[in-house]
Amino acid sequence: ECIHVAFTLDARTSTAKFYVNGQPTNDEQNYGLSHDLNFDLPNSLYLGVPDPASNPNRARFDGEMRDVMLFNRVLTADEIRTDYEAGRSSN
Repeated sequence: ECIHVAFTLDARTSTAKFYVNGQPTNDEQNYGLSHDLNFDLPNSLYLGVPDPASNPNRARFDGEMRDVMLFNRVLTADEIRTDYEAGRSSN
């Protein structure tokens, strides 16, 4: 079974929002000041494996990731829902 997971990080509002199968999980996080969301990091982005510089006890992802997408803007809830629906119809 495929599960669609999405999250947004909005530097303007300093918030992170999470979505599962196109629906918001309603556990929005507000990280405070805008400088708390820093995307100008000196290391690389790792998907499925821990950053080697992070906690060595973090586990690897055991599964399959399909259609990983990164955007340079915050997607709206409608855009995330539309993406989820498009993926469901192509399975």
